[in-house]
This record gives sequence, structure tokens and C-alpha cells, in this order.
Amino acid sequence: MVKNNFPKKILVSSLILIFFILLIMVGKYIFDKATYIPPTTSQQVTKTSESNGYLSSSSQISKSQSSTEKAQAIVPVENTGVSDWLQVKSQGSGEKFTDLSTGNFKIYKVHSPQVLKTATSTDSPVLSIPRDRNGNFSPALLPAYGRRDDHLEEMVIKLYQTGVTTREISDIIERMYGHHYSPATISNISKATQENVATFHERSLEANYSVLFLDGTYLPLRRGTVSKECIHIALGITPEGQKAVLGYEIAPNENNASWSTLLDKLQNQGIQQDSLVVTDGFKGLEQIISQAYPLAKQQRCLIHISRNLASKVKRADRAVILEQFKTIYRAENLEMAVQALENFIAEWKPKYRKVMESLENTDNLLTFYQFTYQIWHSIYSTNLIESLNKEIKRQTKNVVTPKI
Repeated sequence: MVKNNFPKKILVSSLILIFFILLIMVGKYIFDKATYIPPTTSQQVTKTSESNGYLSSSSQISKSQSSTEKAQAIVPVENTGVSDWLQVKSQGSGEKFTDLSTGNFKIYKVHSPQVLKTATSTDSPVLSIPRDRNGNFSPALLPAYGRRDDHLEEMVIKLYQTGVTTREISDIIERMYGHHYSPATISNISKATQENVATFHERSLEANYSVLFLDGTYLPLRRGTVSKECIHIALGITPEGQKAVLGYEIAPNENNASWSTLLDKLQNQGIQQDSLVVTDGFKGLEQIISQAYPLAKQQRCLIHISRNLASKVKRADRAVILEQFKTIYRAENLEMAVQALENFIAEWKPKYRKVMESLENTDNLLTFYQFTYQIWHSIYSTNLIESLNKEIKRQTKNVVTPKI
């Protein structure tokens, strides 16, 4: 009778299998223990790509630690031969290097001694930057420690200038580009706009402009809540004929205090206006101008005077009155203009006494005739600055402007 050894073979095979399983488990335990990083030296490692190694936070290794402690903190560690530097082999295809003086990682390309710059944009190339032995080299064309894309920062600033909130900008950037900019980061970027505004208000200006226009316009502004506020604007015309916004002041309503503040700022910036100032006749403004610039001549906007006349006479007389009033500021010289004004008042005073008396008591109607005739049509009204105001409103239409 043949003895059956089959159960015995199964038993031996099972024991061998169990032995190998135990061997694998023991080996894994030993390996895990050898590569264990204590919680006190935690590192947040973010993989950037398969070929460019890893980004990591501070290694928390100090010079005072012994070689054993360093090896326990980050394993494996090798001396690079350079003072205060350790080489840390990554589990991927890249290598990590740590500066013991700061504990910050610098990233190296595979098999290359050139440091990679930190990049936070997913669509930005990781650039290889040459380094000298002392680490003093810095490229002139690439900013050190760049963390954000310039074109995204420009977009953030443009969105901020149009009145979009920092939280809304953060959401827009993340949806469009996949970048997360916190509202605090957006706020920091937008400070560049505020710095530009401060520079604008503090810049030096020419001592005298051929003409200075003053006018106010209303725009919706966000100051906690949204409401329309008055932008008091000063526009200057240089002797070469160039237009320039000289300054502005923001207030809930047009008022003399804001005009006085604006003129004081312009004085501090160097303006000593002794030529011509054109205004729309806001009550009290002429006195403020006389105090700030006593040598300056003043011109009332005749288009505003014409509109005021049209609103105070009968509809049947309106066309004739406005046509006759035009002859006053279209005369060939000052003498003819004065005569036209006297005739106009004499003809219509019996019917519109209060209106004509108001016109008689209005100063600075014909100041523009004291200047060269080539610019008369440009300085007898505030049309130039009103055109600027219209353009501002056009560009900010349906936009709530931040208070800057």
C-alpha cells in the first residue's frame, strides 16, 4: 500500500509561505522605522512635477544639531562639501538641498547643479538660474523670489480700479486661471494702485498754466455703502497746449471746503497760477480762487450763463434771447462785446428785470477777451473739462469706483 504524503507537502508549503510573509512584514517595519520623521520636524512637501523634484517648507534643522540628529530629522542626509548645506535625496527623481542657516529648501533639476526658481503659477516655466559659489549672483531680468504672475497682478489692479471687491476678484481669478488669491493677497496687490494715487497727489507741478479749469462731477463710489459723490477736478492747459489733470478731491457733495483743500494741495505742489482760471460759477468758488491765487484772472462759463437764461425765460422768447446772447461772446473785440451786452440787457430788462439784473451783477463775463483771440472759443466756457468728465463717466459706466 502506497503512503499518501500529500497533506504533509501542503503543510510544508504553508509554513514556507507564512515564513516569507513574516519576513516581508519585518522588513517593512524596519524600513518604515528607519525612514520615520518625528512630528517635531514636520515638513509639508508638495510635488511639483515628475521631473523637477519637490518643493518643501522649512526643515527645522539647526547648525547646533549633531549629525545623528540631522540624520534622524531627514533621512537620508549627505554632506555636500559646502559649508552649511546638506543634500537630501528625495524619493522621486529630483534632489532636495537645505540651507541650515535658514532651513529653506532650494530645488535642483535632475542631475544638474543649477538651482530652480520657485514658481507658483501652474502655466509658468520653471527656470534654471546659474549660481556662483558664494550665492551672490542675481539675474537682472528675473525678480528674486517671484511668487505671482505679473499679468495676473495687472488684471487684479484693473479689476480693483473698476470697483470690483477683493473677494469678487479672488473668485474671478480662481475661476478663470485656477489660481487662488485670497482677499488679503488681492488687497496687498491693490495697494499698488493706492501708492500710485499717493504719488499722483504728491508730484511736483509747473508753477503756472495757461489756463486752469475747475469743475465737479458725480460718480458712484463705494465707501462702505455705494452712493454718488462729487469729484472736484482741476484741469490744466500747458503753454504748449497739452491738457493734464492736476488733482482732484472727493466729497459727498460739491462744496467750497473741498475746493479750498484742492487749491491748497495744488499750491503745495508748486502751482502759482497768475494767468486764467475758468469755472462754472459755483457760489463762493470765485472768492476761494482769489484767496489762493490773487493774481489770477477769472472767467465765468458763458455756456452755463446761457443755460441759466434759457431756464428763466418764456419758451416763446427763448430762441431769440439765446441767439442775441451769443453775439456777446462772439464779438470781434472786448469793446464790441461790452456794447452787445449793454444792448441785450436794455432790450430784455423791461420783461425780465430780475434775470437781467442778475446778469448785470455777474462778474468775470468777458475776461477771455484779454487773451489772444485764437483761444477765445476754448476759454469762455468749461467745455474742455466737461468733456473730460463725460469721458470719465463713459469709462466708469455701470461700475462702482473704489474710494482712492
